[in-house]
Amino acid sequence: MSDTPRPPLTTTTSIWPAATIALVGIALLATFLIVDWVTARPVVSRGGPAPVVVGGLAVERPLVAGLAYCDQPLEVPRDLVSGFLYPVGTTPRSGSTTPNLGAGDFDCVENLATAHATSGEVLGFYRAHLPALGWSLFSTSPSPTGHPQYLFQRSSSDGFYWEIGVTILATPAGRVQWSFTLFQNSQTV
Repeated sequence: MSDTPRPPLTTTTSIWPAATIALVGIALLATFLIVDWVTARPVVSRGGPAPVVVGGLAVERPLVAGLAYCDQPLEVPRDLVSGFLYPVGTTPRSGSTTPNLGAGDFDCVENLATAHATSGEVLGFYRAHLPALGWSLFSTSPSPTGHPQYLFQRSSSDGFYWEIGVTILATPAGRVQWSFTLFQNSQTV
């Protein structure tokens, strides 16, 4: 019983099923791109000069050397810089830091002191100025350590939301010690 070997069966393989899947994928991609293009709204930049608030603390102009520690041009989009404003009489204190140092979301804490002001005046300064510059106040709850704190949020041209936090740390006689925090919140895209 010797079977003679037979050649394998020949079948015709069509490329059409694979091509159909590729064409459907391209059509879906084109559809999503068109929908995105039609519905996309650009980031509205409300930068510009800080508003004048009657009865409040005046804006420090030009900035005193040492202020705007968090304004790092390679990290912070330029449309956020309008939020870097400080009350007159503000001076830097030691301890300013960038905790993440480029590992993950940008995070910067600037320690400051403002002479001849109350904690309410410092918080009120930011509550009056930042919303006029496109920042939304989203929290007035105390910080985790119990200090008074305001948190503001804004979308930026880099596609992320950024937060500014103003936290009152201490109020020794005649001055307010506080921190200015800038945080890139990439979890809220």
